[in-house]
Amino acid sequence: MTYGEVFQDKDIIKNYVNSSISFLSDFREYLKERAQLEKNYAKDSSSLIQKYVQKCDKKRAQSECNSPNTPNPLNTAESGTLNPENEESADSEINLPSNLGNEYYSYITAWKSILNQMEAISKYRLRFSENLTEIVIEKIKTQIGIKEDDKKRNLQYHKNFNDEVEKLVNEKNNAKKKYYESCDNMVNHKKKLNKQDSQANLEKSNDKGIKKIEKLIDTTQIEMDNKKNLYILSLCSLNTLKKKVANEYVPEIYNNLQSNQEGVIGAFQAYCKDYVKLEQDLSDNIKTSFDIALNDVNAIDPVNDNVIFETKNKKEIIPIEDEKYVSALNNDNDEFAITNKSSIYLSNLNDNLKEQLIAFQEKYNTAKSDYEQIQTAYQGYLNNPSATDTKDMKEKQSELWYNMHMAEIPIVINESKIETITKVIGEDNQVNSHNFKSVIIINPTVCDLCQEKVRGKALQCKSCSFVCHSKCEAEVPQRCTGTKMDRKALRVRTATSESNVSMPSSARVLSDTSEDNLYSSTPILSSSVDAITDEERYPINNMDEIKEEKPKIDSPMMCAIFEYQPQNGDEISLTVNENVEIIEPEVDGWVKVKTSNGEGFVPSSYIAPIKKVIYSFEPEKDDEIAITEGDSVVILGQDDSGWLKIKKGSLEGIVPESYIDM
Repeated sequence: MTYGEVFQDKDIIKNYVNSSISFLSDFREYLKERAQLEKNYAKDSSSLIQKYVQKCDKKRAQSECNSPNTPNPLNTAESGTLNPENEESADSEINLPSNLGNEYYSYITAWKSILNQMEAISKYRLRFSENLTEIVIEKIKTQIGIKEDDKKRNLQYHKNFNDEVEKLVNEKNNAKKKYYESCDNMVNHKKKLNKQDSQANLEKSNDKGIKKIEKLIDTTQIEMDNKKNLYILSLCSLNTLKKKVANEYVPEIYNNLQSNQEGVIGAFQAYCKDYVKLEQDLSDNIKTSFDIALNDVNAIDPVNDNVIFETKNKKEIIPIEDEKYVSALNNDNDEFAITNKSSIYLSNLNDNLKEQLIAFQEKYNTAKSDYEQIQTAYQGYLNNPSATDTKDMKEKQSELWYNMHMAEIPIVINESKIETITKVIGEDNQVNSHNFKSVIIINPTVCDLCQEKVRGKALQCKSCSFVCHSKCEAEVPQRCTGTKMDRKALRVRTATSESNVSMPSSARVLSDTSEDNLYSSTPILSSSVDAITDEERYPINNMDEIKEEKPKIDSPMMCAIFEYQPQNGDEISLTVNENVEIIEPEVDGWVKVKTSNGEGFVPSSYIAPIKKVIYSFEPEKDDEIAITEGDSVVILGQDDSGWLKIKKGSLEGIVPESYIDM
């Protein structure tokens, strides 16, 4: 699209679009009248052809491409033409220049050719009126309505933008008027002061009046300064909006009008083909004449017509300027802030961008393939437009084109960021990315990056067992060793040193292969391997702390809060909200339970105790939940402030601890 950027004088575009729609309307009116005249062909054909020959000559003169030195018949300021509501007066008042340019638009030439040929073969046209009305005329009416509405909508947008500018103009004028009035008041007050000064020389009693006027002058000065500032502010906002409208909004509107204009000419070309085909089918006697007309119709080239139009009228395009870095500090510049930590952050960000780029590229390739397929199919239909209605296919092509470029935008963004980061920190050939997955930390564990405790949701590398907070992930150096820490062995030795209580086979030492399979095939909360304890990292030094923190199971009836799939024969599956009975107490994070499916071991963190409500409670805040005396609820956790987090049915919330029989 180029109209909005090429032409500063928007009237020439409006006139050109009006001319195109008016031209298509004239073409439809011609077909309607001609269909009626076929019934009385012998009498009226000659006058009809003559009428439209004259209109075509006038239209061609109005739509000619003129050189800069040639008078422009499209200029409504001089001729008043190309306004559909004023066409009658325009036809009678226009004075066409005699030295028009000699380069015509292809569609004007085609239309003239059709009229000339119709004048020669009009005596053969007697019986095609019904087909002409059904196949061509009604479709043109619909197309004219669509294009006219689109044109009016875009021009209304332009008017609305101008109205907004006009509002600021009025605001500026009012501010200017008030400022001038305050200046006049200042002048009047000073005149009074001078008059009082002259009288003061004669009468000393006027000192009080002079002071009063001087005070009034000071007040007026303040008011004048404020109104001056408001006046200047109104000027600034007016100038800013005018530039925004002129440089951004208006060009887009007139790019849309260019699309409208090309669509009109494209529609004209299609309808001409239908029209000519009907003429050819009527009689072999007119075939030779219509071959000439059809050749001219096929020569219609909206794109080439626009090339001609632009060549004669285009102006130099001002290039787009790059956005500049705006510093928040006086001594800041637009260079990257590079430190050891920021380099790690940028390196990790670069790796993430590269991973995203792969997914974006796949999405883009799919969108591009879909677009190319529809484009090929659409071109085939264009070669035989009578085979089907291409409206839906054209809309689909436009949608796929849009989707393709929308899929390309994140690729452009990521490639730009990757290229910039690589230039700043270089290519890191030693990168070996961690394969992080989400895990649930039951007992406190130390983050391998910041050395602070981790509990609850965290990240663990499936390759080297590196553990960190989710917030620390972006700062972790991508230097995965690929060697696992033997956490299971540590756990077994710790448990053995403390007691000889047996544990389920799923908690025994796993080989690297079986552990890898468990990590890769089991989602979050689906395996005891995801529950990392302090015994795994510090088996001896932190045992006392671990004992204090381990969850206690003191209720024989429990409820499953997570789904679990058994990994070994002595384990048993759990489904969410399933009631289970405790058979044996917890050992090293495992507990033996009885369910409807039988008996077996499950992770103790996957079940929670069921308690009775002893008092009813009505919630007062969004995070609280209503309970009734006698209800059974699942205890999910508690805090130091005397509140419990519970689950009742499908609802979760907090209630006072004293309302539950613990």
